[in-house]
Amino acid sequence: MTVASPAVQTFDATPPRRSWFLVAAILIADGWLYATGLDGALSIADDLLKAYADSTALTGFRQTVAISVIYLLPLVLALMILVPPLPRRIFIPAFLCTIWANFILWPMTLTPGPLASLPVAAIQIIVFLLTIFWIYRRTGRLSLMASDLPVKTHLLRRVFLGLLTTMVSLVVAFTFLIGVGLRNKIETETGGYLTFSRAGVSVAEKTLTKGDKSVRLIGMVHIGDDAFYKKLFSSFPPDSLVLAEGVTDRTGRMTGSMTYEGVAKVLGLSSQVEVQSQWIEKSEKDIAATPSGSPRPAPLMNGDIDMSDFSAETVGFLRATADVYGAPSMSQAYERMVKMNELYTDEQMTAAFTEVIEKRNTHVLKTLDEQIKTRDSIVIPWGAQHMPGLEKGLLTRGYAVTAQQSRLVISFAGLFATFMSKD
Repeated sequence: MTVASPAVQTFDATPPRRSWFLVAAILIADGWLYATGLDGALSIADDLLKAYADSTALTGFRQTVAISVIYLLPLVLALMILVPPLPRRIFIPAFLCTIWANFILWPMTLTPGPLASLPVAAIQIIVFLLTIFWIYRRTGRLSLMASDLPVKTHLLRRVFLGLLTTMVSLVVAFTFLIGVGLRNKIETETGGYLTFSRAGVSVAEKTLTKGDKSVRLIGMVHIGDDAFYKKLFSSFPPDSLVLAEGVTDRTGRMTGSMTYEGVAKVLGLSSQVEVQSQWIEKSEKDIAATPSGSPRPAPLMNGDIDMSDFSAETVGFLRATADVYGAPSMSQAYERMVKMNELYTDEQMTAAFTEVIEKRNTHVLKTLDEQIKTRDSIVIPWGAQHMPGLEKGLLTRGYAVTAQQSRLVISFAGLFATFMSKD
């Protein structure tokens, strides 16, 4: 009896041929991924050379690699969307890390110094190494090849789903990171005088005392709820002197004005300048009509400087800013903003902004020093960005914070109700 031999099963070990497009896509993605790791390594090496050898030998190469990584971001995004076999979960962490390291950085803040960017570069390298380890565990190599990727069917549907999921994921991630980063930046720059919560935007108010003298610092914003401004202005005690904010222009150096009334009306809010002007006008009438010896509203004095006190460069920057605010449409405002960015470098903008803050702070503190000699209480309701400098100036004069509170200036529920009523 003859027993038939079992059929021998054979397998084709030859991987399927992949298109030149997929091969090119993998090469580009792999190259970009390694460039992110090189960017982090060069950043660390360059910072160490600058700090300990006073050498900039790697700076040029470092900048070239960093710019290449950033410029290739749109192409990498397109590949993640248009090439379904490309494993997005491998490249999305490095993609988001690159954007975070170059544009967001929250919750980290970089202090000036030659080694300031070391933590960021270290995070870049960690993300790169984890990605390479993930590839090695699955392929046995340190980079992907086209043969590693699965053969996909229904490519058109996969491209559409890839586009949808990638864009939604990125929009959610960017919105969160940018929103939280912006909030952190504002709260840090204002020293906590302007904060955000689920209820809305709040400003801080602090009372600083020295003996029998007291100074009330109130962070302000350009637009807010009408009730906030009215309640705040009515809270100024009649025995206090209010040092009002407002740069004058006696010589006509400005050619436009920065008004927030249009934005305020769109949002259903009020402009600080508008409500403050109404309060000043009413206070002046009440003071004039009040009989001698009777309680009067809090007296008011302009504690700000004049446009003539600014440098020519700062005045030019303020004129350009006023042109943006005065644009008749959003498109023209954008065009003027682009032109402004072409005219002024980041350093020039920073210098102008610093002069605007510091010169005015110096002047109002000098006015306070003169007025506090004959008064026991002074109120300074100025922009929140002025507050850290003013508080520091008072602390160096021997004042101490004895009371503080928070006031809700913009309610998110109120904004939502306004938009719903417009619809």
